[in-house]
Amino acid sequence: MKSALISRRVCSIRQKIRGVNIMGYYIGIDLGTSAVKMLLMDANGDIIKSIAKEYPIYFPQNGWSEQDPQDWWNAVKAGIQEITAFCDKSNIKGISFGGQMHGLVMLDENDKIIRPAILWNDGRSAKQCKYLNNEIGKKKLTEYTANIAFAGFTAPKILWIKKHEQEKKHEQEEEENMLIRLMGEYEGNISMVARKMQISRNTLYKKLKKYKIRH
Repeated sequence: MKSALISRRVCSIRQKIRGVNIMGYYIGIDLGTSAVKMLLMDANGDIIKSIAKEYPIYFPQNGWSEQDPQDWWNAVKAGIQEITAFCDKSNIKGISFGGQMHGLVMLDENDKIIRPAILWNDGRSAKQCKYLNNEIGKKKLTEYTANIAFAGFTAPKILWIKKHEQEKKHEQEEEENMLIRLMGEYEGNISMVARKMQISRNTLYKKLKKYKIRH
């Protein structure tokens, strides 16, 4: 309650200062493994409020780790409502999104979630990693994708799905799924594609060079 009163007071003071052009507020969202963390900040970088919304992790078998993507969405919606409750929402100028890596979200042809998300710390795809690293070969994988296969990566999980759940179709990572729900469009970035082993090394390096990022 005390933090809520402080947040309300800060927003009220900033909005009532005469002669000052309020440049707006910005929301940062971190979709973590155990909770979504959010903060509201102003154009000067001052943090006005921060919160966290927890959600469960499920372990249906030894070495498996899953979450319900609907839990993420419920937490994100509740967090945005709470963190903006004391401010004029028309002054929200931007939202930045980050999150846990390598989680696999499976969708049907209508973009409906059709199974629990397989998380980064799930180890069920050990056989698929062995196939990729030994049959395809680490040298070839590195040449093609700048990565070798690990159980936490998305590509081995997709091979596991193909073997054990062939009816499953489309895939995403956590951040992509939340971006679609927030924006209504498919969005992603080079980092997401690279860590899924779904971009060629040459294409990745060209992108890094374009943006003057060392590799």
